[in-house]
Amino acid sequence: MIWTPEDYEAFTSQISPSSWDDPATRLRLRSWLRGTFEVEIDKSGRMPIPQPLRQIASLVREVSVQGALERIELWDPTLWDRYAGTSIEEAGGSQ
Repeated sequence: MIWTPEDYEAFTSQISPSSWDDPATRLRLRSWLRGTFEVEIDKSGRMPIPQPLRQIASLVREVSVQGALERIELWDPTLWDRYAGTSIEEAGGSQ
């Protein structure tokens, strides 16, 4: 997920200090926070994707950019096509 610095700050400011008291919540927070990176957009309007994130998302050469409300997601095109073809029931949800 791509965040503006302001949105990231707003989101993280909502994390209560007491959240760190619960071991399961602390593990989820650490897992999520270690995957965050700040990047700069270059003069050509390009944004580098840090290697750890490219590995997690299986990004090798091509990238599928998907918008979902106020979010932007970067997907491997093959994985996106597979995911986009998944029904709500297959994903474990209800209609």
